[in-house]
Amino acid sequence: MLQFKTVLDPKQLVARHRLLQSSLRPDSNYDIEMEYPHVFSLQDSSITGLIDQIPIVHANILFREFAAIDGQTWKAALIGNVATEESFRGQGLQKQLFTHLENMARNENADVLVLWSDLENFYEKLGFCQFGGEVRYQLAAHKSSSDSFLNVTQIDIRTLNEFDLVRLMGIRPPNVLTLQRSPTLFKEILTIPEMGLFLGRDREQKIQAWAITGKGCDMHGVFHEWGATSPKALSSLFSAIFKSLATKEFLVLAPSALDQVWHDALREFSISKSDHYMALVKQLSSRQLPVGAFIWGLDSI
Repeated sequence: MLQFKTVLDPKQLVARHRLLQSSLRPDSNYDIEMEYPHVFSLQDSSITGLIDQIPIVHANILFREFAAIDGQTWKAALIGNVATEESFRGQGLQKQLFTHLENMARNENADVLVLWSDLENFYEKLGFCQFGGEVRYQLAAHKSSSDSFLNVTQIDIRTLNEFDLVRLMGIRPPNVLTLQRSPTLFKEILTIPEMGLFLGRDREQKIQAWAITGKGCDMHGVFHEWGATSPKALSSLFSAIFKSLATKEFLVLAPSALDQVWHDALREFSISKSDHYMALVKQLSSRQLPVGAFIWGLDSI
């Protein structure tokens, strides 16, 4: 029988870290905890299942709020970094873990559980289903414009102030439903290693477009979060990025439910596109989430 804990002694912390690294990041050059500073910094977010005081299974749970354009909100329990010690797999421990996580979420009056995983068939048995929509555009340099009316530079993320962070979030295109994020949380997330932030400024030095690539071991060569004051500004940004990186192709992720003008701008640059579900969810309350939800890359755990 598993014993679930959120506080571990030093020896157990070392064992938990080893479990996470071997299961989820075997080829990483840095600790997995560095990829999720906003998660592991919270005392009660790491749920570890122990047998004979040894960490065997693990998951993080993080409570956030979804917000719709009309102002409605839903409480979500985000689940990530799910791992099981290899020699204990296939023994039903994941089911015990998710029962515990669901009970935690219900105690916090969460409306949904949200999980990122490719093991759709396995999690369907636990009550999860597909949720949201994401379009992946493969952009190509030969389809981009040779001109950019913005001054685009890759900057040191640490130089951003709170006004900049508010500006970046403020010019993300509106979507049907997405996770709320404070400037403080945004700043903490931006400490994740191996991220590149490109800013496009006009002649008055006002930020008109931006995009982030990379996220720890993940999303190399993928622009997973971006914003712009207009589709034209977004096109100008990516044209300049192609020149700066001297690369032929890269991937851009976009919400499915965006206004068509944004998709038109991205499709003009692209050589291919594909549609995907956003995550897996399990409904816990009668308050159904709107169709077309999207979660930006920095908010996934």
